[in-house]
Amino acid sequence: MSDRKIDFSAIDPQRDPDRYNRQVEATAARALARRKGTAFTFTLLASARPALLVAASVALVTWCGVTVRNDSTTENGADDAAWVLTRWAVTGEEPSVASMLEVLGAEPQ
Repeated sequence: MSDRKIDFSAIDPQRDPDRYNRQVEATAARALARRKGTAFTFTLLASARPALLVAASVALVTWCGVTVRNDSTTENGADDAAWVLTRWAVTGEEPSVASMLEVLGAEPQ
């Protein structure tokens, strides 16, 4: 390292105020131009939050509705074919041919 002083006179605003103002204005103009180019992106991001809120609300209402419906059909759904088939599939139960035909609506022979 050297002990020489650094010459900052080239960027001194009091040395040439017009030049300094032109540099500041040019920098600000570039920043504004860049921001205008991405205005669509900012608009899209701003509208994404409400859309996400609506989607989450719909999912919550649907989930609550399904939960309530499953609670009410659990008692009455013992004879429902879809319920019985699902129970067999989930539990891995192997039903007899007669019970499969009965659930599907056919008469055993």
